[in-house]
Amino acid sequence: MAIFTLRTTLIATIFALSTAASSAVTLDDVVDDDGIPQLPENFRSWEFLGAFSGLAADKNGSHEMHTVYASPGTVEYYQQNNAYPDAAVLVKEVLETDTENLTTGRISYATKTKGWFVWIKDSKGRFPESKLWGDGWGWAFYAAGDKPKLQTTDYKTDCLGCHVPAKDTDYSYVRGYPVLEIEPMSGGQNKSADNKEASESPRE
Repeated sequence: MAIFTLRTTLIATIFALSTAASSAVTLDDVVDDDGIPQLPENFRSWEFLGAFSGLAADKNGSHEMHTVYASPGTVEYYQQNNAYPDAAVLVKEVLETDTENLTTGRISYATKTKGWFVWIKDSKGRFPESKLWGDGWGWAFYAAGDKPKLQTTDYKTDCLGCHVPAKDTDYSYVRGYPVLEIEPMSGGQNKSADNKEASESPRE
């Protein structure tokens, strides 16, 4: 019985490790030979970070929605380090919306994809000459169509301006990603709060 249990445990462990390895994303998967960030094909099966809704000009619902995904392992790493891991990939899908009265009220919902913003964490400055890399990230926006089309030519003029308000959090609007918060500790506190208190306390 013990041998059977051990064998079952080993098989489960090997399966889990092989699954994790097969789902891992490398830079070769998302960056071409010219250093251009590529749109991953399977990003919707990745870790879901959160969503944003843009209010329509007439304030009658949302005019578009943004859903954000991260490559496997990103959430756990962020929870432990309060930072994105090097080579993490984020994909923001930009979606058109419709708004109508449903049983739960006036509701906006996603319909058609408008494009995708691809973001690759780069802590090593891999492409210093590229206008698609800088400030710790690789940047690229692809417009939707018969085939995704790269729109970004210079991240400083095409992308960075929208992210400057979030510079203190590595240009990422983490306020919209509650999954990145460290798991609550006992007593209603969490590790990030404990770490903040520790850093603010005078050293003895």
